Amino acid sequence: MMYNNPSNPIIHQILKSCLTKDIFMRETAYDYDQSIFFIQKDEGQDLIKFSFSCNGSKQILINGGEEMLQALYSDNLLPKDMHHPDYDVTLGIDGSKLPKTQKTSKKMDEDTLTKIKAQNEEIRKDRDRKVEELCTKFAQFKRDFMGAPIRRALLNLQKGISYSIQLLSPGQGNPKDSCEIPYRADEKYWVVAARNEVTISFAMQFDNPTDRALARIFLLEFSDSKRYVKNPPAIIYHDIKFPENVSAIFPDASKEKYSNGVISFTLFDNHLKPSFDQPLTFLIGFRQYLHYHFHAIKASLHSRMRKRVETFQRVIAKAKRDQDAPKKYKDTIGGAQNEDLREERKQEEVFQFKQQR
Repeated sequence: MMYNNPSNPIIHQILKSCLTKDIFMRETAYDYDQSIFFIQKDEGQDLIKFSFSCNGSKQILINGGEEMLQALYSDNLLPKDMHHPDYDVTLGIDGSKLPKTQKTSKKMDEDTLTKIKAQNEEIRKDRDRKVEELCTKFAQFKRDFMGAPIRRALLNLQKGISYSIQLLSPGQGNPKDSCEIPYRADEKYWVVAARNEVTISFAMQFDNPTDRALARIFLLEFSDSKRYVKNPPAIIYHDIKFPENVSAIFPDASKEKYSNGVISFTLFDNHLKPSFDQPLTFLIGFRQYLHYHFHAIKASLHSRMRKRVETFQRVIAKAKRDQDAPKKYKDTIGGAQNEDLREERKQEEVFQFKQQR
């Protein structure tokens, strides 16, 4: 079963254990798009180190990643010397800042004990709420980090600002209002912004022939589905020709070949009201969304195939000949005798007579 949600439940569970229990651990977790998490809490320390790594991290940090970290995770930034050397980003969660309950003693009078217990109950509720908020926030870090260039574009579109995103290689193409992010080992996405719109294009590469066939059908139907939605974003599936707005800025991109072409989403400011969180979640999780439906289609086909085979087996079982009596002849080297053949014909006639009745 696939978990089609921007929040990683494994990361949520690990962080909750670190924040609510006096334990130390080093856990590695993996997610879609070849992303890796590493959570470390040493013995006797309240600081939890949260590290993350993915493809194209350098391009992401240049094109909105640093701004996203400052805007959403400013309280969790760590000095460079505390970063994990094998990961792209390392943040810190200080467990000592969480509210703590007051201790009670037997020397306290009953009124004081009752008052402290009531206060501790409120503190526990407040602490549980803050722990849940922290765990949910960091469980969605993959969406926030890998979608940082898209977030920056949507944020400036929402504010009506004409923004500029820089390329990793300034000499390639036009660095204004565009960026190229290799967010997977064999796939990229491009952000191209105009004054009143933002276009995000995703390359589609599938190695499995079955996935290629399913993806083509799904993407063709997906671009046509906007007819049934009120005020949808512009969706164009480029299965043959590369998007012109991307190739105009990135000439080398049009030379790249992908098994299922490129699909583009164009958003306007009215698609970002009241917030751009939902569009951002869908865009950065679009590849995962495709795989979710691939698994659903395959599971449905396998279920129908098994049901069909079971039906055939029942038909074959009912078609077996009834054995009214045990076989009364033996096969010999010279073949069956005449009396044996006559006995077999008699049994066949009896069987046919019963069937006619």
